[in-house]
Amino acid sequence: RFVLVAARSPVRRRAEGDLWLGLYETTKKTPIWSRRDLGGKSGSDVLEISISDDGRRALLRLSTGPVLLLGRDGAVLARWTLERISRGEYDPGVAPRRSWLSADGSLVALMTPVARSLADARGWLYRVAPAP
Repeated sequence: RFVLVAARSPVRRRAEGDLWLGLYETTKKTPIWSRRDLGGKSGSDVLEISISDDGRRALLRLSTGPVLLLGRDGAVLARWTLERISRGEYDPGVAPRRSWLSADGSLVALMTPVARSLADARGWLYRVAPAP
């Protein structure tokens, strides 16, 4: 029912810039909310997106390290900064990072750091306050 879009330039024929986000209800053409500044480093890309079934929460993992939990107006509710990986996340033979938001928006799971196998990887599960 909802789609979260991330792009460098939300409008055709505009120069690339900072990351732009927009939450859409699939039955409408205009976004419910949109954001341009997430307080992150310039040049960030979104690597993973999770959204709750009701569209009130979204989880983004950015290429520059932060994982952001956004509320129904796009405001940052929580932020986790993942440690840097010297050789890179997509090195052959390693289990990549993953982030996940539960369907009801009450649980956030993070897996870090990158490990040689899933058995060696560490993960954290956070319970977040219910969406208002």
